[in-house]
Amino acid sequence: MSDARSSAARSANRDRAIAYSVFAVDVAAYASTLWIAVTSESLAAGGVASLANGLAIAFLFIVGHDCCHGSFLPTRVENRVVGQAAFLTSLHPFALWRIGHNLTHHRFTNLASRDYVYRPLSLEQYRALRPLARAAYRFHRSAIGPLTYYLAEIWLPKMIFAPRAVVGDRGRECARDRALVGLWGASFFAAAA
Repeated sequence: MSDARSSAARSANRDRAIAYSVFAVDVAAYASTLWIAVTSESLAAGGVASLANGLAIAFLFIVGHDCCHGSFLPTRVENRVVGQAAFLTSLHPFALWRIGHNLTHHRFTNLASRDYVYRPLSLEQYRALRPLARAAYRFHRSAIGPLTYYLAEIWLPKMIFAPRAVVGDRGRECARDRALVGLWGASFFAAAA
């Protein structure tokens, strides 16, 4: 093997070890904080563990995001498997996130007709809204509004109930990923009950 090839192989193995270590730490943080939140008899300890669990979910989401970009692990298959597992904690189907984030948002950032992530209205469009729609628009752009905006405008319609136009020719892959997220969510809530 040439020096360049062996150097590339050593670099890929080192990066792989670092990536899997980060993923393992994030999974351990998620599992342990979830366990403490669920089993703790102390309201304060359970509350702190719940907040820490939310942070662990955010860290796993970052892992999933980087896997979608193909930058977390050296191979496409590893990125898909780890990314899919990382996204389960936030109930995001890997294939649909990749379509919405990589193929739509990054290709058409700030192009209102294509990038659905954040579509600001012109003053004329805003004035044409009904009062309730104006209130929702203003709320979604408040300090606490992005969560409701994301749930109502991105997660439910584009990740969970994505129409055929969003899925395109990746229907089978998206259906499998949605089923996996549904199974994870149902199992999680059944275990919690």
